[in-house]
Amino acid sequence: MKINFLRYSTIVLWTVLAGLFSCNEPITDFGFDGQISGIVTDNSGNPVSGDPKLATYSVHALGELDNVPMVMRILGDGTYANIMLYPQSYKVTLRGPFIESTTDTIVVDLTGGKIVTQNFTVTPLLTIPPPSISGNPTATGVNVSYSITGNGGNTPNRREIYVSTVSWPTRTTGSGMGYSSVNHTVTEDSGTANITGLQPGTRYFVRVGARADGQSLYNHSEQIVFTTPAN
Repeated sequence: MKINFLRYSTIVLWTVLAGLFSCNEPITDFGFDGQISGIVTDNSGNPVSGDPKLATYSVHALGELDNVPMVMRILGDGTYANIMLYPQSYKVTLRGPFIESTTDTIVVDLTGGKIVTQNFTVTPLLTIPPPSISGNPTATGVNVSYSITGNGGNTPNRREIYVSTVSWPTRTTGSGMGYSSVNHTVTEDSGTANITGLQPGTRYFVRVGARADGQSLYNHSEQIVFTTPAN
């Protein structure tokens, strides 16, 4: 009996020690090795610019074993990605200010740790090409040319130009310590706006945003970059 007890005690001791030592080893493989990425473009092949700060433009992937979808934000350049998805089959949809008939659900199979590139083509409620700089910026101002086109009968009821020291600005970017933004409202669907109140010798990012009538979400253009001359 004493021999059996000692043998049992030894087994238990080694089991406890093995558990203690294993706790010090970081676990790096969780089995989440499915990957999906892509770009969202309009019917002309231009990137549909999202909002990297808010999930108003997003790709939703609902796994066959999940109750809640994985939400991937569409970035300013139209790309999205998730490289740590559980390897299963997903129903994928897009959310945002798009015409709904172009955002039907598709099925993406990531079983076996597959790496899938899935691009999407959508029709935004409003198409907004990248703006352009008209003439040369001054130390404190710039002229920005823009255009906005409605799709599927949608018309803009609010139009704005964002000029900020922060990349991919939106109407909520604002100003703070070490950064500044100017939001300029325009009333026409195209034209050139004079933006003032800028700082000399400063790099700015410019983007146009517009909201369709009856909607709460904004469509955005891609951004452009310019630098004001020093005094």
